[in-house]
Amino acid sequence: MGGKRRIITSSQDETIELGRQIASWFPEGGIFCLKGDLGSGKTSLVKGIVAAVTTEDPLNVTSPTFSYLNIYDRVYHFDLYRLTHVQQFYDLGLQDYLLAEGFVCIEWSERIASLLPKNVHTILFEYVDEHTRVIEVLCA
Repeated sequence: MGGKRRIITSSQDETIELGRQIASWFPEGGIFCLKGDLGSGKTSLVKGIVAAVTTEDPLNVTSPTFSYLNIYDRVYHFDLYRLTHVQQFYDLGLQDYLLAEGFVCIEWSERIASLLPKNVHTILFEYVDEHTRVIEVLCA
């Protein structure tokens, strides 16, 4: 898949399904920078990616807000909301996961922007209302 796609989802289930679709668009994976406000659907999208490429139940997928990283088979889910500086990412030994094969999904990726390679995919989340999200997938 190349270019940009704009999708509107009307429920958490639709956002999870979009994650499944994204996994099919990028069968080899890649780095996915997930950008959006709290509650905008980032973790729901990762649930769909995890469901598409692993045997993990998407209900077991949670945001790693306090641990920074949850690892599923071929999916590395970061939540860097609490990260205060890039050095902290190094201090935690997380930089090697940026080279992992599979899907590297990074919530709050702007906190480590200087570490990211040029060929990342960006997914923008806009909270419209309680059920509706506008999601733009920008391919590297």
